[in-house]
Amino acid sequence: MSLKDELDLTPLKNAAVNWVVDILETELEAWPQIRADDDAILDVMAYALNQIKPRYYVTLLGNLYAQAPTDEQIEEVRTAVRISLEKISKDL
Repeated sequence: MSLKDELDLTPLKNAAVNWVVDILETELEAWPQIRADDDAILDVMAYALNQIKPRYYVTLLGNLYAQAPTDEQIEEVRTAVRISLEKISKDL
């Protein structure tokens, strides 16, 4: 039996996903063509997440630490989201 079959991986979360969603929600106001396309939104999220360091956690304590991003981390995410919006919008 493989490890993937033995373990429940659902508790493994990446706090950076929440950061990307929060920033993307604000940034999308200027990108109506992407806002109207769920697949494009997911592409922007995936592209942005691939540019930033992941912040995985499993436990409640880990969640508390992961959910408090620094100003530097927020700026890294904001930059990644903006780059992603530019990139994905060219393909629409």
